[in-house]
Amino acid sequence: MRIIALHGSMSNAAQWQDYPSLLGGVPVVAPDLPGHGARLDEPFTIRGVVQTIEDAAVGAREIVLVGHSLGGYLAYGYAATHPEKVSGLVLIGASANPRGVLASGYRAFAQLSQRLPREHFVTARNALVTRMGLPDSMQVPPEAYDDLPEAWSLLQRSCPQRLLAHVNCPLMFINGQFDQRRIGERRARRLAGGAPLRIIPGASHLAPLTHPRLVAEEIRAFIRRLDRRRASA
Repeated sequence: MRIIALHGSMSNAAQWQDYPSLLGGVPVVAPDLPGHGARLDEPFTIRGVVQTIEDAAVGAREIVLVGHSLGGYLAYGYAATHPEKVSGLVLIGASANPRGVLASGYRAFAQLSQRLPREHFVTARNALVTRMGLPDSMQVPPEAYDDLPEAWSLLQRSCPQRLLAHVNCPLMFINGQFDQRRIGERRARRLAGGAPLRIIPGASHLAPLTHPRLVAEEIRAFIRRLDRRRASA
């Protein structure tokens, strides 16, 4: 079994750098999504995301998709449309409806980032990365904001929340206790057939970064449940 970990928007694969050791030897592949990290010059497209996941899955008998924020929405979009390829799904900070009220704030931010000097956004974000003790590889240049509006627009069109009803593999939600995107988590769980929800105490939307050990513990427990399910089949 292989875990493919998809990062959030304005982030990159480095956000998962501690997870291979935290997950106790379970193979973890964490690619940069199109338009992020080392692939900043590539356009963000759903086709590119699908290819990224399938490249990361080459040689694996089974895959579990773990997605944070943007990566979570993309993960369930892929699982719903490629059901035969995904054995499990962990969605972190991705229970809000991408077309709902909360999403309008993110759309507004994305549009605002195109009108104001990028340096303001970049300076604030990179300062946060430093304060959190995250790796320098998670710093972003101004160009990282170029495709932000289109990325969110594409996400809304391609990964509506109703796709959760078409996911047929085991699924678990993880949310930070103080994550503003917890709005809508009841509806998300209902669409996903009553999928379990784990709350990370004291965490925000950035739970995988601020509370990696607790998040990894939940992922490990999920993997163990998958193993037991497979053994009893």
